[in-house]
Amino acid sequence: MALHDVAAAAPNRLHHFSAQHLGRGGGHLTANCDECIELPGRKAGTSWPTDQLLHFHGSVHGRTQLGATLEAIEKGFPDDVAREFRGHLTARPVIQAVGYGGGDFFDVNVAIAAMLAGSLAGIRVIWLTHSGHSQHLVAPNPPAAGMPAFSFPEILAAKGADVSILCGPTDFLLRHLGGQWGFPPLADPPARTPRNPTARTGAHQRSAATDASV
Repeated sequence: MALHDVAAAAPNRLHHFSAQHLGRGGGHLTANCDECIELPGRKAGTSWPTDQLLHFHGSVHGRTQLGATLEAIEKGFPDDVAREFRGHLTARPVIQAVGYGGGDFFDVNVAIAAMLAGSLAGIRVIWLTHSGHSQHLVAPNPPAAGMPAFSFPEILAAKGADVSILCGPTDFLLRHLGGQWGFPPLADPPARTPRNPTARTGAHQRSAATDASV
């Protein structure tokens, strides 16, 4: 995806939900480089400092290239970003992970693993794994004896966090939270028209197929 495509991305209903949460004093960590969360606030004349909203792989704003390249992230976070990231994790008593796979092994996982034991004690983490099934809790699997924590939930738990893994529709959790916080009802997702896959056959492929049929 080209840089201008990311810069021109339009906010969806979930970005508007996140902007409302920030407007109530919440904090957000995001791996996304677009500014779809900021745009609703910007239109209302509001902006948020990095102690509320941190694009830990960089933001498209004012950049000519994105920061989430393998060359950039394989070195880990710069020290200042690592401090900001860890500051977010300890600033609030509840962390909700939504729409994040936890696969940033070069930087995010390393930054948390470097925290002192017990650094996240007293922090509740609700990790949402989206699925079409009805909502249910999944017991996190502790690492095998003698093995270090590997997955993001495991690493959080190893630093003292109380981790719950909730499997189910993302909308269920967000609608529940929005109702608790007095947000307007979350809109239904837009209808999608499925497309039939199409195959493009090049001249060399047609030639090969013809040769094979002779």
